[in-house]
Amino acid sequence: MQTFASQGALALERARLAKAESRARVLEESDRLKSAILSSVSHELRTPLSTIKAAASSLRSNEVSWDTPARSELIAAIDDEADHLNMLVGNLLDMSRIESGVLKPKREWNILIEIIESVLARMKHLAGGHRIEVDVPESLPFAPVDYAQMEQVFTNLLSNSIKYAPGGTVIRLRAFEEGDSIHVVVSNQGPPVPQEHLERIFDKFFRLTETDRVTGTGLGLSICKGIIEAHGGRLWAENLPNGFAFNFTFPLIWEGVSPSQNADGYRGRMTNAPHILVIDDEPQIQRAIRTILTEKGFHVTTASRGEEGLTLAAANEPDIVILDLGLPDMDGVEVCTRLREWTQCPIIILSVRDSERDKVGALDKGADDYLTKPFGIEELLARVRVALRHSANTRGSHSSRVIHAGELTIDLAWHSVRRGGEEVKLTATEYKLLAYLAANHDRVLTHQSILTNVWDPADADHTEYLRVYMRQLRKKLEVDPESPQVIITEPGIGYRFVADD
Repeated sequence: MQTFASQGALALERARLAKAESRARVLEESDRLKSAILSSVSHELRTPLSTIKAAASSLRSNEVSWDTPARSELIAAIDDEADHLNMLVGNLLDMSRIESGVLKPKREWNILIEIIESVLARMKHLAGGHRIEVDVPESLPFAPVDYAQMEQVFTNLLSNSIKYAPGGTVIRLRAFEEGDSIHVVVSNQGPPVPQEHLERIFDKFFRLTETDRVTGTGLGLSICKGIIEAHGGRLWAENLPNGFAFNFTFPLIWEGVSPSQNADGYRGRMTNAPHILVIDDEPQIQRAIRTILTEKGFHVTTASRGEEGLTLAAANEPDIVILDLGLPDMDGVEVCTRLREWTQCPIIILSVRDSERDKVGALDKGADDYLTKPFGIEELLARVRVALRHSANTRGSHSSRVIHAGELTIDLAWHSVRRGGEEVKLTATEYKLLAYLAANHDRVLTHQSILTNVWDPADADHTEYLRVYMRQLRKKLEVDPESPQVIITEPGIGYRFVADD
């Protein structure tokens, strides 16, 4: 009996020691990870902070009188490094969410090429001379993925390829169906990774030596791996004969439903859900708005530049546009003006500009509402709901973007005019005049109204302008300019554009 008791005591002591040893290993690993975090983050944060500090100190210095280009360069440096800091902090937060299991995909059936095109549009100015070739078949099934998380994966993998591949080389992105999965390959002509490091490049804070590759925080690829694995997939890297490639796969079947079983439901949901286009060049604002609105049942697309937003609006005809004024390629007011040439969908301005002049200017150009940054998300949602109600009440009076009149087809969104299938060449003023008439088809427009909207309020009495341009338009558009059937004169009043029923 005493022997059994002794053996039991020994067993308990061994268990206690094993538990203590395990706890010590956990603490040791935790300390190692903390050291790695501090080492990596302190170095990576100091670099942009040093740049910001140096640029800000230079601007504040009274010893130098900076000219406008020099000031702009210093301010741009501060802006760029602040964005870099924001990315670093965002990566740390994402990594902590992955580690704690909080970062769970909010899956929906999405079209993969739409996600890819959204990423490419935002990265256009970051490509650094690389040409990005995309090969995604139209027959690729719907993908059950979290739109925002998958955007992050594509952004990180493409950014990595741009960073390490020689300038001017081609980066290729392919996606194809492989059994019950989708397989994506992002390849580049960059240097190979040593074989022993191919698996480790996805580890947290792992960085190759500077002689192998450019160093970084070592978080981007680890985040990609966490996202793909959360989708039930796998991410790996491989060396190619003439380059390097990332591969990832994820399953097509989600909650027992395949893409073919869900296609009709997906299309129905995408069709019925209000579509909101967000045009804003700040990625964090885009992500916040997309996440909140998607959770509320809206279909959201995003653009970072004005031209990109106009193209998406013409292609998708959104129910609401949320628009920033400070875009990199054009002022948001110009975007608003161009949208109003063909659509009456509500436009909500979201801008840091808070002066009365800016607000009045945007509203005068066709915006329906104005919200200043920083904003409360509940207030934005309230404005969106109000805009949708107003849109529903007035939808019947909205002009169509495509107007047909006999042999004429006018696409107001694409600025296209065709007669009998042939493109009609118009001057800028001729098109502006035609667009105003067509957008208000079957309504009598006074001379003064046309002159004010097409030219300028100061020209409201110059009806000779109108007669000259109307004569030119009829020559190009009417079958018989002497007996017009499309642009009708209302004697003593103005003109009326007659569209097909």
